[in-house]
Amino acid sequence: MLSWDKQNVVHSLHEQYCKEVREKYCLTQMQFDIIMFLYSYPQYDTASDIVRIRHLTKSHVSLALSNLELKQLIKIEFQRGNRKNRHISLTPKAMPIAADGKDMQERFFRTLFEGFSASDIEQCRYLFDRICNNANMHLKEDK
Repeated sequence: MLSWDKQNVVHSLHEQYCKEVREKYCLTQMQFDIIMFLYSYPQYDTASDIVRIRHLTKSHVSLALSNLELKQLIKIEFQRGNRKNRHISLTPKAMPIAADGKDMQERFFRTLFEGFSASDIEQCRYLFDRICNNANMHLKEDK
């Protein structure tokens, strides 16, 4: 059986990589994660999307969004004809953060997959997708 405790070392390394960008822009991890999520998946542009897809707490997301809006890094608005859902988008001021975050992610993955062949990386991607699909399927069953 796999030792799931080992996943913490990957998480710790990721936080170490994020720290440089977060400190440069005075962001919390949650704020940085939301910026990167919106940058990577602009089609998921509501707080509910962020909570549902990232499995985050509503109150933490709400607080982070409020702070990002105060910093003028996101814009929250209603779409025409729909006063129910607030849609979130990054402002131009957030783009340097997203660019630095993207560079950081690429360095992080190069570090993780150092010495791996292209087929090794593809196999890891395939297996991890299967693991995540299983986890998501069972999370939905328990609700």
